[in-house]
Amino acid sequence: TALLTAIAILLGLTLLEPVIKTARLENEYEPAQIGIWLDCTISMLAEDVRPSRIIAAKTVVGNLIVRLKQEGGKDKVGFGRFTDIAIPAIVIPTADYDLLEHELRLTTANYIKIFENHGTNIWDAVTQGLDYFDYLNDQGKILIIISDGEQKAETEYIDKTRQEAIDKRFSDPYFGSVKIFLVGIGDSTEKSLIPKEKDENGNTIEFYVQTKEGPEKGRLVQTSPDPAYLEETADLINGKFALAKNGDELNQNIDNILSSLGIDCRFS
Repeated sequence: TALLTAIAILLGLTLLEPVIKTARLENEYEPAQIGIWLDCTISMLAEDVRPSRIIAAKTVVGNLIVRLKQEGGKDKVGFGRFTDIAIPAIVIPTADYDLLEHELRLTTANYIKIFENHGTNIWDAVTQGLDYFDYLNDQGKILIIISDGEQKAETEYIDKTRQEAIDKRFSDPYFGSVKIFLVGIGDSTEKSLIPKEKDENGNTIEFYVQTKEGPEKGRLVQTSPDPAYLEETADLINGKFALAKNGDELNQNIDNILSSLGIDCRFS
């Protein structure tokens, strides 16, 4: 009887043609909140990075949003712009990537020219960036600040906002848990001019000149990234610094940031 039962089972399995399924292992990750703050001072119009610092930065941020969208939109992303003050472009980090792309498109050369008399203040981007996250959940929080690092705001104001940023960073474990990355962009080996007006073919016909009263008035404005300042800033807020001399290096720096956080498997 046992032999007949075994034969019947074997015949049944043969007719059913069973398939042995192997479990497909996938790298899993915890969704994160990512805050991206972009320098929008006129020095970002410099073309030492092709086609310009601001366009290269926008392209890399846009690529990041597209990749996150392709992977299911599990991460919430925030976007803000800063000159001497930092202003969120979106109220809170969101998974509405179409809205993020819309705000990114609005960050044009004409938009930047509105703030041509404003200097750069990275410290306010740090303070506003730390305040930006939703601390009611335990998601990882990543603050990425992209800038050429030229601090041009008033000294007294810089000193005040520097202290505010440092105090906030270390005032609460919640703020201390945010991973901060300062990403510099630009070629620091030589100074670059800043295009102001272009013709219909995209050729520069006018550069920015100094307008403040003094011996420099009327001279061409020259810009050069300040990686030493960015690195010092990163050290003071327990962050990390990386410099990109071109768009490819900037893209690689963003990838390295994600890799260091263990979430690069999404983009393989």
